[in-house]
Amino acid sequence: MMCGLRRQRAIARTTLCFVAALFSGLLASATVGAASRSAAAPQRAKIAWASSLDAAIAAAGQRKAPIVVAIHCELERASHRFLSEHYKDAQLAKLAAKTVNVFCSRDEKALMPGVTAAVQQACYQELRAKAFGEGEDRWIQTQHLFLSPEGTVLGSVNGALTKGELEWALAWVLRKVDPNFQHELSDAARAPTEFRFGSSPYPGSRIDEPPTKGELDAAVAELAKGGMAVWGNARELIPKLVFSDEPKVLEFGVLALTFGRGRRGGGQGGQGGGSERRVSMLDLIAKHSPADWARVVVKTIGDSEEEVRKAAALALAALQDSAFIPDLTKRYQDKDETAAVRAVLLRALVELEPKSSKHVRAIEKLVASSKDEALRVQAIVAAAKLENRKAVTAILGRGLADASALVRQTTAYVIASRRDEALLSNLRFVAENEADAPTKTLLEAAIAAVDDGPLSAFTDLLESIGLKR
Repeated sequence: MMCGLRRQRAIARTTLCFVAALFSGLLASATVGAASRSAAAPQRAKIAWASSLDAAIAAAGQRKAPIVVAIHCELERASHRFLSEHYKDAQLAKLAAKTVNVFCSRDEKALMPGVTAAVQQACYQELRAKAFGEGEDRWIQTQHLFLSPEGTVLGSVNGALTKGELEWALAWVLRKVDPNFQHELSDAARAPTEFRFGSSPYPGSRIDEPPTKGELDAAVAELAKGGMAVWGNARELIPKLVFSDEPKVLEFGVLALTFGRGRRGGGQGGQGGGSERRVSMLDLIAKHSPADWARVVVKTIGDSEEEVRKAAALALAALQDSAFIPDLTKRYQDKDETAAVRAVLLRALVELEPKSSKHVRAIEKLVASSKDEALRVQAIVAAAKLENRKAVTAILGRGLADASALVRQTTAYVIASRRDEALLSNLRFVAENEADAPTKTLLEAAIAAVDDGPLSAFTDLLESIGLKR
């Protein structure tokens, strides 16, 4: 497999002059304009929302502005987050003032200031027919669509976004409509990994469709009955119950995640019973559950099974509850923890504290001095989530010059997924001097991806390093 190929010792390594030139170029790109960044305190945002998609297209045509559509789904954590955080952010509101904005939801109560329940529901129906080509009132996953002034879909992204990812997407669509548009990206800004370029938005997998309120209420009612029937129907109930944050559901979650743990051998090397079941449930929680599930997930951070501990760390990162940073930190500092789990714990900590200088130092140390190739790979993956542009640029620069082909390939993927234009000239420079053919292919794929190209070339790599797309 391309991802596992290593450079033969006979192949000459890149010269010190090359590395020095690479680092100076990377650092220069990272620091341009840094002094002019504003550190203003957040203020409450005020965003104007169009009364319909047709009204938005009319207004966008007059203003020659792109259209941004925010689609809300009641039972999805991503929706609650952008309602409570993103659209109250004053810096994002400045960008949103340059776009024409539409809010859509099937919810029966008004959710966004200035948008009635009737308007948000009508917009949902209108969007379903015009953007997705279907008139039925079925589920659309929480997402954002980015349209031309004429209403053509230019790009879309499903699921949760950080504020920095939304900033990148807004700046991208504004520049797509007006190539002369200028905006200095913040340290937090990066492309969403799952951003879809072009006119084919994806409504979301039926597998991921949340239960209706009636289905969720019925599942909770069945749980309330208790008895062995609940466990007999657990396979059917759990995918619904993970959407609820009722106390009795959370109590059940603790039981479901700890039942049978440690059977057939204890300790970190043991084969604890039901580990695949626990990993599967943790993955569901990471995707769908309300933030209150973090206090359930934390119970598994010390599980006997390595894969369960990894899944628990990533679930806590996805749930975004900073109250559990001490639990992750304690586990990360545990000298008995395996290196593989510690690497995933570091990724989780970075997602919860993306501006932390201590995480920058930890990643820098791993990338610079760890003799473990797998740890350097995971450190590069963790660096992608840092909100410190200068540090990220320097770390990825070192990754591009790493002796391991796998580390260089992973670095190429991270740059590609972030769509980091500041590193484009450096990618070209490295690709021209790359002697390992599979790595050169991925470096060239990264160059294309930065320019709105696909990430499909990295599929095998992501599977080999434990990242699935």
